[in-house]
Amino acid sequence: MSSVASPRLQQLIDAGLSSEGVAYVAYSYVRGRSLASALYKDAPFSVAAAATVLCDVLEGLAAIHQSGFVHRALSPESVLLLPSEAGVERALLTNFGASALEVERFKHDPVGVSRELAAAPRAVIPLPYRPPERERDEVPDPREDLFSAGVMLAAMLAPGGLPRFGSDLLALGVPASVEAIVARGAHARRGARFESAAAMRNALLSHGTV
Repeated sequence: MSSVASPRLQQLIDAGLSSEGVAYVAYSYVRGRSLASALYKDAPFSVAAAATVLCDVLEGLAAIHQSGFVHRALSPESVLLLPSEAGVERALLTNFGASALEVERFKHDPVGVSRELAAAPRAVIPLPYRPPERERDEVPDPREDLFSAGVMLAAMLAPGGLPRFGSDLLALGVPASVEAIVARGAHARRGARFESAAAMRNALLSHGTV
C-alpha cells in the first residue's frame, strides 16, 4: 500500500509482520494536530472549513479505494490538520495501514485472515463512526468509509464535535444542501450512500463552499 500516491495521504513507508510475527506500520513524520483535537477545541467549524477538510479526506479515500483498499478505521483520530500558506488548515489522512497489514497477513494465512477480517477492526473505530454493516460481518466495501466521512462532517458542524443530524443540524444554521450530503453519506443502508468518495466530494464542491 506504500505505492498509493496522494497529497492527501500521510506517506506510508512500510507495513508488515516482523520475524516474531508482530504487526508494524511506519509513516513519514509530519507536524500537525488531529481533527479529534480540533473538534474538542474549535467545533463547530464554519461550513466552508468543514467542507474543505472533508474534501481533502475524500480525496485521500478516493486514492485508497482506487488501489483496491478500504480504510476501515476512519475517525477524527485518523485525520491530521496541517497549516497551509493560505492560512487554512488542510487535512492529511492517516491510520490506513490496517488495510496493508490485512493483505500482508493474508499472504501467510489466507484461511485464518478471511475469518478475522470483518471482526478484528471493530475495536479501532469509535462507535459513532462505525457503519452498521460492520456489526453484520459484511464484506468490506469502500462505502463503509463514506459512512464515517458523513458522520465526520456532521461532527465538524456541531458544537463540541458531537455529530448531529437532520433537523438538529438545520437548527444550527447548516444549509439544507449540506445537511443532505451528511444524510446521504451517513445513511444506514450502504446502497443509499454516495457511490464513491469522488461523488461525495463532487457534491461538496458543487455546494460552492470550498
